[in-house]
Amino acid sequence: MTPSTAQLLTSHAIEHVMLFSDPSTISALMKTCRVLNHNGAKYLLDCDYIKLTSKYDIASWMAFMEVDGEYRFRYLRGLEFQMEEIPEDSGHALGQFFIKHSQALRITNLSLPYAEPFLDSSVDLREAIARMSSLTFMKMERMGS
Repeated sequence: MTPSTAQLLTSHAIEHVMLFSDPSTISALMKTCRVLNHNGAKYLLDCDYIKLTSKYDIASWMAFMEVDGEYRFRYLRGLEFQMEEIPEDSGHALGQFFIKHSQALRITNLSLPYAEPFLDSSVDLREAIARMSSLTFMKMERMGS
């Protein structure tokens, strides 16, 4: 069944509202229908950095990014990992995620406020970050402490 013209116009108007909405509103609108779920990602990802603060954020973010194949990756510009420690399994999963999606990832900004413990969490993660050829800015703090 294809959406009617009225449905498309309504979702187009709501999508325009997303342009001026905060992330929680965008997220709520994305839960209402498939079209908004697909198109809303570009508005959620429209910022310099997506900030992840826990292993749960990392797992949730990875699941979010894999919806619709690799469609959402084109809108991701930067990541900031705001956690002092990352469990080894989360570091490994994140490294594997980066490697799996290396062709689609176009991250230009990466911020690691707790760089040393973050990078120590997984060899896969260190290798994946080292291979990110699209990076133009990388901020690393708390190294060698």
